[in-house]
Amino acid sequence: SSDVCSSDQEGSWLMSEGRLLKCYGTCGIKHPKSEMTQLGGKNYCQECYKVREKTVRERKRLTDYLDKEWGGFDPRFAMEIKRFEEQGYTVNQLYISARYCIRIAKLEVHREYGLNCLAYYMESALKYNKKMAEQAKQVKSVPEPKPVTVALRSEERRVGKECPRCV
Repeated sequence: SSDVCSSDQEGSWLMSEGRLLKCYGTCGIKHPKSEMTQLGGKNYCQECYKVREKTVRERKRLTDYLDKEWGGFDPRFAMEIKRFEEQGYTVNQLYISARYCIRIAKLEVHREYGLNCLAYYMESALKYNKKMAEQAKQVKSVPEPKPVTVALRSEERRVGKECPRCV
């Protein structure tokens, strides 16, 4: 049977957690059902769940951006994104490249040509993004200016003295 059993101090076997479930994340290890979280009909251990959930969020952000900026999300884009992932690109890198193509390189993108330009501009986009992140970090590290107190002369002192420029 695929049940998990454990021995108590007297040596008798007790049923514990139930059966083990395989994690569909990168670890592929079997875990007790109580330690698993389901996402999209598949079970993940806590570490793999966090990674998978982040990937799902990033994929949604990318598909929403492509839908808005590329004139609609073409079903072929999903296959192209998967191909890019198989080549070692992350979904976040694809999003950075897509934003770079439109906002910085000012490309006129067309749905019918697909996402091939993302790979072409990937290196430039990642360098630009890293540079912007470093600049943002430098801006955050600049201290807030200290307030300066300025003492003004009282009205009594000014009475009777005319400004040379006003005369």
